[in-house]
Amino acid sequence: MPIFEGFNGTFFVDQEQFKFKCKQDGGLQDFLDLGEHITAWMPEAEAQAPGTPCSRFDLLQADSLAADIDVGWGELAALSARRIWKLQPWLAAEAGELVRELEALPEPRIGMHIRSPGTTAVQKHLAIEPQVYLDHFIAAFPDVKNGTCIMFGGDAAWVDLAGRLAAEQIGCAPHPLAPALARLAPPPGSDPNPKEGSACLATRSLILQLEAMGRADYFVGTTTSAIPGIVQTLRTALYGKEHRTFVAHGGDWYDRIRTYFQGDIVPARRLFELPPLK
Repeated sequence: MPIFEGFNGTFFVDQEQFKFKCKQDGGLQDFLDLGEHITAWMPEAEAQAPGTPCSRFDLLQADSLAADIDVGWGELAALSARRIWKLQPWLAAEAGELVRELEALPEPRIGMHIRSPGTTAVQKHLAIEPQVYLDHFIAAFPDVKNGTCIMFGGDAAWVDLAGRLAAEQIGCAPHPLAPALARLAPPPGSDPNPKEGSACLATRSLILQLEAMGRADYFVGTTTSAIPGIVQTLRTALYGKEHRTFVAHGGDWYDRIRTYFQGDIVPARRLFELPPLK
């Protein structure tokens, strides 16, 4: 969104194909208090908007615009999070209750997102065995022990296995998020239609899980899932967490620095050393 800040007029978002909503004509505004930053697009809304006809951008055009102004998606993601990540009051209340519950648990609190193995060949290929998460976390943080491991993921069996492995190898008490989220009532004003109702509950649960992971002392996930990238943005842009407290299988922002200082690898060139003049 920040790349359009200099544009005049109204910023519309076409949410007709957006399935993560609580009612048929809903969208992001069902969960986020967008204020005047974003308006849901409708033909009549466009017709009533003053000024010239709308300029339309798809994701590819937005990507090109970001490249033209030489701003990385990481910076844009952080700016966007600061601008639009304001939960609707009902959801903010639920998030606050969940966060208070988690903050009462023993420290350190370690967030773990265990990607589901899924059902398709591609999903199964991208899935990471629970033990790999533990190996990666222990290698990055060998001195972090005990506390609480806050777990979530799409496959209950894998989350349970990861929790048991974490208890054995880190000494943390597993705390899966699913039971706490299952106790919550349906969101206010949600559509009784099973399709919209299911999408609404799933999106609400995901946002609450992101809030929990964003506030944990440490986090481990995998770059084969989109969720850790969102978690990293929330942690660093909103909640003041250091980059080094985030680790992802497949490489993360701090991975090369961590490897340099913790590993036995002798680099061809010392850190910050300039090449010789020719």
